[in-house]
Amino acid sequence: MQYVNPNELSNAVCNLYDVKKVVKSLGLNDTLKDNEGSEGTISDCIEDILLFLEQLEANSPYEEEAA
Repeated sequence: MQYVNPNELSNAVCNLYDVKKVVKSLGLNDTLKDNEGSEGTISDCIEDILLFLEQLEANSPYEEEAA
């Protein structure tokens, strides 16, 4: 099984937190994520991705190295 580089994973999490801050500062949190009738917002998508990435970090066999 191939694992994600822990440094790249941590970097992706940090980058997404930066994106989350910018989206909030621009007032785009409640903007719909698409024009296809979805009720999901950009903020919902960001939260889902952060949860996924943080779960990957928590379950990484290299967790101690990334800390």
